[in-house]
Parts: sequence; C-alpha cells; structure tokens
Amino acid sequence: MRESYLLIDTAGMRRHDAWTTRVEFFSVKRAEDSIARCDIAVLVLDAEAGITEQDKKVADHIVENHKACIVVVNKWDLVEEAVRKAREEEIQRRAKKVASRHSRTT
Repeated sequence: MRESYLLIDTAGMRRHDAWTTRVEFFSVKRAEDSIARCDIAVLVLDAEAGITEQDKKVADHIVENHKACIVVVNKWDLVEEAVRKAREEEIQRRAKKVASRHSRTT
C-alpha cells in the first residue's frame, strides 16, 4: 500500500520581540498552524548553538499540541570532541540503566 506524505518547511521562529515585519508575524503564525496540523514534527537544532530558549518554545508548542517529534541535530560535525565524547558517554550510561531495569523485570 502506497502512502503520501506532506512535508512543510517552516521559517525559523524568532522571539516575538525580534519580529521586524508583519511578514515575520505571519510566517510564525503559519509555522504554529503547521505544527497544529502535522502528525510528526521535525525539530531541527543547531549543535553549535546548543538548545536555545526559542528551541524550547518551539518544542513546548509541539508538546502542547500532542505531536510526535523527531529531533534532528544539525552541524554535529562541528561540535568539539569533548562535547561529543560526553554525549556518547551519556548515551552509554542511559543504555546500561535501561538494560539493568529490563534484567530486573525478566
């Protein structure tokens, strides 16, 4: 069975006080409406910038609308080795925690 998907690339959503034109107001409104209509949102983060306040607001909007979300980290290759190593250690720690919890339940 073949399914069709509609992908919508929205404009970046800046803080309300950073809006400079009515066009920007309407582009943010369209982005919010797109989140409300979607089945799955893709939240794109900039690895160099880290998670910004605006990223948190967009994520909150996704959660408030009860939408599934895929998180994409852009520019990961530009992140320093120490940050990358810390993240890999965190992933391993969490995997061990899940495995430990799973072994107790079986």
